[in-house]
Amino acid sequence: MKIIFLILLFLIFNSITVSGIKTFQVLITGFGPFLNYTTNPSELVSQNLSSTCKGFNIEGYEPFQVCYEGWVVDVNETGVQKVQKYLEQNGTKWDAIIHLGLDDPALELHIELIGANIKASASRSSFDPIVVGGPNIIPSSFNLRQFNIRDLSSLSKVFDQQNEIFSRDAGTYFCNEIYYRTLYVVHETPILIQNGFLPVLFIHLTDFLIFNLAQDIRMVTEISGYLIATSYLPYEPNF
Repeated sequence: MKIIFLILLFLIFNSITVSGIKTFQVLITGFGPFLNYTTNPSELVSQNLSSTCKGFNIEGYEPFQVCYEGWVVDVNETGVQKVQKYLEQNGTKWDAIIHLGLDDPALELHIELIGANIKASASRSSFDPIVVGGPNIIPSSFNLRQFNIRDLSSLSKVFDQQNEIFSRDAGTYFCNEIYYRTLYVVHETPILIQNGFLPVLFIHLTDFLIFNLAQDIRMVTEISGYLIATSYLPYEPNF
């Protein structure tokens, strides 16, 4: 019954059609300041996208719109449980979740492929599990093979500077923990969409010495559009 209830909530509140254009809801989370970073790019991106909407016309897909809700989470144990607890208590009101974080040192942008069952530790010397008995790793619930990452114009600068954008190591700090916790509740509940699990992705941003805020916003927005299109809409070459 719980699974049926969550699916009904999803169908009622998500993928609303406005004036003939489908509208999707995406949660963007960012972390607050930590360590020596008094300004966290992930927080600023989340805040700037919150309560905004963007229309997309991606080749092969019908036009659609994405509206964003931004959450800033504290860099502590309470913060990384915020999304998990919401999903456990309410199910989802979003069509996708994108977590943002800042790696240290923040030299390269990475899209994280997996969350690891390793609890965050300030000393980074202990490796207790986030979920006792949980899977060692959980892959992103978004099938990244569904689109060519090099099609994203906002990432052209990244590919000029680094060879690989995908990462299989989100670290052992709170970035990894929030990713694992969200993936865990999505898989275990489960929270489903028509083609599988609710899409969840984690992006490690660079600091503003490499990308500025406008570039980060454009990149996250473009990724969210491709994520929604490939997860929810049929591919039709005539569009």
